[in-house]
Amino acid sequence: MKPLYFLSLSLLMLTSCSKDIFKRYDKRILGTWDLTDVDRAGVGGDTENLIFRNGTFVFGDDDVLSYTDPNGDTYHGNWDINRHYSGNQSEDIRTLSVNAVNFGTQEIRSELFENIRFTGTNKFKAFIYSRTHTFIFHFKQR
Repeated sequence: MKPLYFLSLSLLMLTSCSKDIFKRYDKRILGTWDLTDVDRAGVGGDTENLIFRNGTFVFGDDDVLSYTDPNGDTYHGNWDINRHYSGNQSEDIRTLSVNAVNFGTQEIRSELFENIRFTGTNKFKAFIYSRTHTFIFHFKQR
């Protein structure tokens, strides 16, 4: 009886979960995302010096990026996700590179997030690591 109960519960959980977990990261990221918060862990580091602290990102097909800062200034560029394995080959790591230009001011904004992890169907975290601290960027899909 217990194996049948466990199997039924497992099937119910699997069918009720979002199918997004089976999509590749470059497909899951498509859409409009708000950068809602940036946390700092460790010693040192100042979030005021970060290139991106808030705003809205639109990740489009063909790696097209649009970023709008809180002042309403818009930047256009590209994004790319790469897959790597850690030294012991047990951890799958994905990096996210974003590059954008404000054509009115010629300002360039570029960042490499050293690891990204989806934490739900409409949320992901991106990480920038330094020697003594880590910045954790929280994104939420609209």
